[in-house]
Amino acid sequence: MQRCNPPCLYYSNKTAINFIELKTNHTSTIISNQIHAVALEAHFALNQLFWSDVSQRVIKKIDLNTGHVTDVVTKDLGQVEGLAVDWVGGVLYWTDYLNERIEVAGLDGSNRMVLLSENHENPRDIAVDVHAR
Repeated sequence: MQRCNPPCLYYSNKTAINFIELKTNHTSTIISNQIHAVALEAHFALNQLFWSDVSQRVIKKIDLNTGHVTDVVTKDLGQVEGLAVDWVGGVLYWTDYLNERIEVAGLDGSNRMVLLSENHENPRDIAVDVHAR
């Protein structure tokens, strides 16, 4: 797996997760063979990228040091269109468009909880302010 020399911009294009080095405009693929990668979020202190694949209904992560891919959340997901990492609290938030809810879990998928599920029609994206504690 090719590593990015910062500053970098990471992006998904449905079937792959890629990066572009902003100083050189060099692009490379981090992981390919995805079915429908949508949301993308990073935890750079841990060198991890998280993404959702809405066709497989899964949230995954890749360790950017080793290239190892792990399924983080695999059950009871609709269409995850937004991800946000709280790097201070060590949790991952996501929006589920089809199930109309916002959820949270540990970075490994543990301790999963629904935060909002009523009167929140089709949430699309999410951001977390870790300094608002």
